[in-house]
Amino acid sequence: MTGRAQTPDLRNNPVPMEMQTDSTPSPRRTLWIVVALVAAVVIVVEGIALLTSNGDGPFASKQVWSAVFVNNNQIFFGHIKSNNSNELDLVNVYYLQAAATPPAGTQASSASPALTINSLVGAQIQCPKDEVVINRTDILYTQTLQASSFVVSRLNALSQTPQNCFQPPAATASPVATAAPTPSPKAKP
Repeated sequence: MTGRAQTPDLRNNPVPMEMQTDSTPSPRRTLWIVVALVAAVVIVVEGIALLTSNGDGPFASKQVWSAVFVNNNQIFFGHIKSNNSNELDLVNVYYLQAAATPPAGTQASSASPALTINSLVGAQIQCPKDEVVINRTDILYTQTLQASSFVVSRLNALSQTPQNCFQPPAATASPVATAAPTPSPKAKP
């Protein structure tokens, strides 16, 4: 033997034995990888839900009442179903309306008109679906209402009763078309 170090023969095996590893992961390692990936997905989804849980996103709570102030001086109340850069979708919709005449037994005051909260479904003759989509350019601002507010207690009470479509009184219903009277034949003299 000479003083030269022997080099491994790489003709049949290009990778030295010390550097060779088993390319198939063990079942235990595969399980840990799957668990880590599932945990990462859950954390991301929960993070998105937490960030959007203020009523402004797809995970908005159906229990939170919001007020939407529109640029034509209307105020809508409801649950935000979805909210994006173009529109806000509100369900279980009510709106604030100033009464034309003060309720009986109260004095008329120009400082504070009597206000009522009306259902979108029950107060409209066309009986719309209980949902309104508002263009974002028409919204001044929105507010999340506190559970202890008078408005929320009134909305909760109103939402417990079924919202039937508005039915006009029989006297004001549109008249039924009748056939035009036919002229009676004139007798010849």
